[in-house]
Amino acid sequence: MTSPVKVTEPASFSPSGDSGVADAFAALTPEEREEQRLQWKDELAKIEDDIQLMRDTLMAKMQQAQAIKEKLGITPWTEFTEDVNKSLTAVKESQAYQRTGAALKTTGEKASGLFAGLGAKFSEARESATFRSVEERVGSMVTTVKSKVGASGSSSTQSFDEALREAEAAKKQAEGVPPPAADAPQ
Repeated sequence: MTSPVKVTEPASFSPSGDSGVADAFAALTPEEREEQRLQWKDELAKIEDDIQLMRDTLMAKMQQAQAIKEKLGITPWTEFTEDVNKSLTAVKESQAYQRTGAALKTTGEKASGLFAGLGAKFSEARESATFRSVEERVGSMVTTVKSKVGASGSSSTQSFDEALREAEAAKKQAEGVPPPAADAPQ
């Protein structure tokens, strides 16, 4: 174990920017100035030795700690993981995170309710007579177009548009609507 570090009081003169100290230093004789400089150099050397001793002690303690961690199976990766987990826990426990989580939960519940309501409305609409009628008409038209296109074969010159127009005309005729004049624009 190391001995405690002795902290020395600063000398009566310090090389700071205080004008009183600078004036006092300037008032000294050349021999006294040299003696004061030597005292400062001695003091600086002692402080630097103390700093080096502290660095050496710290390095030795860090090496001891690393050796004990190795014996315990603690790796830098496990330390990093623990630090990240502690940080995440701190974030999760923060008020801002909890408020954000509560807001997202409320928003999700509202959106879920909205979509459930829309689904119910769509189901109601599918059961209506109007929707069924439109669905039947579209289905009938698709069946007619498929049969025209399928029956025409690859040797036919009839285009898809022509087959669609014929299907619409057949549908209107079945409903009792007169067909448009041949020269009228469509």
